[in-house]
Parts: sequence; C-alpha cells; structure tokens
Amino acid sequence: MYYTVLTTGYAAPIAMAYSDWETDKIISTELTRNLILALVAVFIMTLILLANVIASLYVLICVLLTLVDVMALMTWWGLTIDTVSCINLVLSIGLCVDYSVHIALHFLQVKGTRDERVSLTVQEMGPAVVNGAFSTFLAFILLATSESHVFESFFKIFFGVFIFGVFHGLVFLPVVLSLIGPSPYNLDNHELADKTSLENYSSSNSGNTKEQIIEKF
Repeated sequence: MYYTVLTTGYAAPIAMAYSDWETDKIISTELTRNLILALVAVFIMTLILLANVIASLYVLICVLLTLVDVMALMTWWGLTIDTVSCINLVLSIGLCVDYSVHIALHFLQVKGTRDERVSLTVQEMGPAVVNGAFSTFLAFILLATSESHVFESFFKIFFGVFIFGVFHGLVFLPVVLSLIGPSPYNLDNHELADKTSLENYSSSNSGNTKEQIIEKF
C-alpha cells in the first residue's frame, strides 16, 4: 500500500465495515441464486425417486411455501438477511422436503379413492413423520437460550422449518392430494409377473421332494 502511495499518489482507506458493505451488496443475489438451485435440485431428485411429475410438483410447492413462511417468521422474529441466515435458509430446504416427500410416496403406493388413500397415508406414515420432525426439534432445542447470533439464528430458522414443514407435510399436502392427487403406481403387472413366476416354479418342482428343492438352493 505504501509503495502504491509513493509511486502513484493513490491511497485507499480500509476498514472492517467495508467487507460488510460488500457482503450486503451481493448477498441478495447470492441467496436468490442458491435457493433456486436448491429448489431445482429438490425437484429433480424427487422426480427421479417418486417417478411422478405431479407428486414432485406438490412436494416442491410444499417446500417453497415452507421457505416463504420461514422468511416471514424471520422478519417477525427480528432476523435479517446476513451470511448466517443465508446458510441456514439453504440448509432448511433439505430438511423441509423430508416431511412432504414421505407423504407423497406413500400416497402413490396405496390404492383406493383419493380420500381413502390420504386417510391411510396419514395413519401409517404420519406418526413416522412426526417422530422424525420431533427428533430434529430435540437436536436444536438447547440453542433456544443461546446469546450467540449464530446459534440464535440457527434456532429461530430451524424452529420455523419444524413448525411449517410439519404443517405443509401433514395438513396442506394431504388436503391437496385428496382433491387433485395423482393416480397410484400401476403395480398390477409386477404382481402378476411375480405370481406367474411363483406358479411356474411350483409346477416345475411339483414332482420333487422337499429335500431335492432345498438342494437346488
């Protein structure tokens, strides 16, 4: 710096606040980009695993609504968009998708009317989702009394993810599925193939004794 001043006459002031100003200048763009990329990744992975476009869109909507609610809670709770909150927001996407995707998957696996499938899904998968959410809540509940800004932001954001994620996964999504839910998986062909294979195997071994059948394995 001194060499630059002596040779060119140029001097630049330096202060810690300048780095904060630089962060504030680009943080909104960085946050928007990272959230969009995370949401796209969520949609692609759920589409691959669920193999259903409509169900994947519903899961994405639940994640997006949970994210909007968490941001609203941040404003009400006095949090601002800074480096810590941005990291927590991106991490929260990975948590809130878990509450919705299990419900959507189970809904696709059961048969019946939409209301029957939703009722069965909530009865069988609902307790597991609640237990998973509550265990996550227990993991960060001790941060509630922390005076550190990092831990305080972590608790507030993930508390919102816990509340709104469970709401959209166990209340909002089942209502949507009961009204405009997708059709279940077509498992009849697989069941028929398994049944045919079993019948063929039984007929081919009908003349064998129990000991001979065991020896083949």
